[in-house]
Amino acid sequence: MLLFYAALSLAVSWAGAVEIVGGPSGEKPPPDYTTAEPEGVRHTVDDFAGATWLAAADVNGDGWLDIVASGWTAAEVAWWENDGTGDGWEKHSLATGFDGAISAAAADVDNDGRTDIIAAAKMTETVAWWRNANGDGTDWTRVDVATDVPGLFSVSAADLNCDGRTDILAQSTDDPAQAVIWWKNADGSENEWAEHVVEDDLPGCRFTASADLDRDGDTDILAVAFHQKARKVVWYENDGSGDAWAKHVIVDSPEFKCFHAAPADVDGDGDLDVVATNLIKGSHVVWFENDGAGADWEAHLIDGAFVSPYIVSSADLDGDGDSDVIGTSNSWNTVAWWENGDGAGSVWVRHVVDVSFEKARNPVAGDYDADGEPEIGCAAFGGTVAWWGIAE
Repeated sequence: MLLFYAALSLAVSWAGAVEIVGGPSGEKPPPDYTTAEPEGVRHTVDDFAGATWLAAADVNGDGWLDIVASGWTAAEVAWWENDGTGDGWEKHSLATGFDGAISAAAADVDNDGRTDIIAAAKMTETVAWWRNANGDGTDWTRVDVATDVPGLFSVSAADLNCDGRTDILAQSTDDPAQAVIWWKNADGSENEWAEHVVEDDLPGCRFTASADLDRDGDTDILAVAFHQKARKVVWYENDGSGDAWAKHVIVDSPEFKCFHAAPADVDGDGDLDVVATNLIKGSHVVWFENDGAGADWEAHLIDGAFVSPYIVSSADLDGDGDSDVIGTSNSWNTVAWWENGDGAGSVWVRHVVDVSFEKARNPVAGDYDADGEPEIGCAAFGGTVAWWGIAE
């Protein structure tokens, strides 16, 4: 059945057969994939109470991929040192008492060639970063960027004003006046941060991401609003200075309830498309095809029966040169990936990695065991940080 959504504010059409299934409840049986034999082998990094977000980076400069995570229940930001095998991990705590730790990111904030760490705390309305003072991850200096952002949900890093310095991007789910905001790294060191509001009317904005969506050489912003009064996926066109932003709607419809979105070149045409979790009846993973300029978007189905999809990302997991999609189901404790069968985003094969990863959060592809092949890392709000080899 071909579905079209006439209520979309731009010419977004839907391509593909859609199977509607119900969301999880005590009266409904679990999805069939929860009984499938998992295709991945879980390698537990550590127990971490209320793990909310995972980032992967070489924190100590030894050439191996380490893990950074935030923990809500632990009220903590920490990183785990990889021994190079992916099976030996040493925990290093950056901050405790960081109440409501909701998100973490890794980037070189001060341009010294070392990996720093950024995190957001929802309960204290705080965005902060930690300077990796000696480069080996043992000496950290905390700097608070903002302490007045209610409803923080995610934080990331990007150069948003094209000055060669790493800026910080976040959003407020509770204060529309700060719906999408970024802080300018004013002096390239650690102390001067200038707040810039990109959007002051996007209720329920939980996630933002940065990417060049119109191929003009600067960094634009992708944002998602999941609110009863706003069901939108939008992007903001950067004029190159980070001061002027033109808003473009990818989808705006109460029928199209996207929760999370991420940029990816799904069809291999050189521009960035958008993959998303779409909570129509709680079961859809989709992608929006970019016309190349970010003006028109066509919606395509990846999976119509993945119940309660939560977070998605993209990477070439099978080494065939195209973009596959990784996703989690928070309600059904599932980590999965979808193989881009034809490289054009028309044929998808679901691979179930794990069906018992309690309240799975964000999946991150990376080479965690230094074998030259990508694996999947993830945090679970149930209290675990782990990674999977998908072809073991």
